[in-house]
Amino acid sequence: GLQRRRYAGSGDRAAVGDLFWKIQRGRARLGWHLASIDAPENPRNITLAALVLMEQKSAVLPQLFSAEIAHAPAPLDEREAALVAMLETRDFTDPAMPEHIALEWPEWLMADAKAGLGDGLARELAALMTEAPTDVRINPLKQPDRRRLRDQLAGRGIKGHPTRLSPLGVRLEKRTRLEDLQEWKAGLFDVQDEGSQLAALLCDARPGMQVADICAGAGGKSLVMAAKMENKGRILALDPDAERLEKSGERLRRAAIIMSSVSSLPKNGQTAHGAVNLTVLSLMHLVRGQAHGAVRLMPDGSLPLKSWTRLEIHRQFCSKRRGRWSFQVDALSI
Repeated sequence: GLQRRRYAGSGDRAAVGDLFWKIQRGRARLGWHLASIDAPENPRNITLAALVLMEQKSAVLPQLFSAEIAHAPAPLDEREAALVAMLETRDFTDPAMPEHIALEWPEWLMADAKAGLGDGLARELAALMTEAPTDVRINPLKQPDRRRLRDQLAGRGIKGHPTRLSPLGVRLEKRTRLEDLQEWKAGLFDVQDEGSQLAALLCDARPGMQVADICAGAGGKSLVMAAKMENKGRILALDPDAERLEKSGERLRRAAIIMSSVSSLPKNGQTAHGAVNLTVLSLMHLVRGQAHGAVRLMPDGSLPLKSWTRLEIHRQFCSKRRGRWSFQVDALSI
């Protein structure tokens, strides 16, 4: 990763990150172009295709791929130069592309997407191919007015506007490094997309509640719920990734959250499931009617799809104890 390449400056890191995510959003189209000219789909060819078709940088490729620059990738060979010449005659979006390729959507899911989205299919799927906006969220415990935060950021040359749905968010006009700002260091705000803000708000956490945030990751939603609880009650943030939990602790301290604790869970299959289930059931049983289970689980190795039936069992348990069970799918790999 970039952390091991200390020779890369912040500008280089940002450029590499931007290109990486552009490639991810255009992966099917890039692959289609390479296949149509019988070019192998390897990392260098994919990168070259992205630089030519997406970035329009074919003229500067000799400077980017050079033996004269330290740490630069190797110069293009004859085959790669010929590949670039062929790609230069093409447009990134080609009318000949199959619909699922043009929309960057799995072919086997097209029928379901059409049934669910109807006339909005192209519009909705095209939105997934654009760069996600950068949203920040106020910390109500320290900065209750998001418009004041917007003005503070504007004073530092960072323009934004209130998010449309979340009452806590500000959407920035462009992605910006924020970690060096005094407002961020003081815990007045944090980076969090509007969808995650809404998911946490919909849990309806209130002062005095007991909340279990399972698979809490870096703790973004725990922060929102803790602020809504006015630092009164308890949040137990659980995750099998100790490194992510460590970041969660840092964020909690910066935001002055004092009623949250974090705990790491084992990663290995059934043991992790047992630990998760036992923790939630014990917590809900302990506090009975005051239980509030805010549970977020990614359907990957930490909770296989076949285990989702357990969520229904625990939801019923929570309902009987007059608690609340919230289940959010953060990501589904297709």
